[in-house]
Amino acid sequence: MLQRQADFVGPQTFNSEAHYLPYRRYLVDWMSDVGEQNHLHNTTIHVAIVFMDKIFANPEVKRDQWQLLATACITVAAKYEEAEE
Repeated sequence: MLQRQADFVGPQTFNSEAHYLPYRRYLVDWMSDVGEQNHLHNTTIHVAIVFMDKIFANPEVKRDQWQLLATACITVAAKYEEAEE
């Protein structure tokens, strides 16, 4: 269980000083809106947010690429989550 828990962003890996944190809520809100417009499951968006948080652990992601990154995360999450139907 501890090994599996390491795959997710948790209190041990959470960085309260992360450069994207002030803008994260706007990205998550935008991702939720995209999910509603495209009739995606809530779990798809949640998985996309987990992907985004994992990628943002790398501080080299430039701010002008954040929305592109969020779009890619939604696309990958949809391929996994929506394929189960």
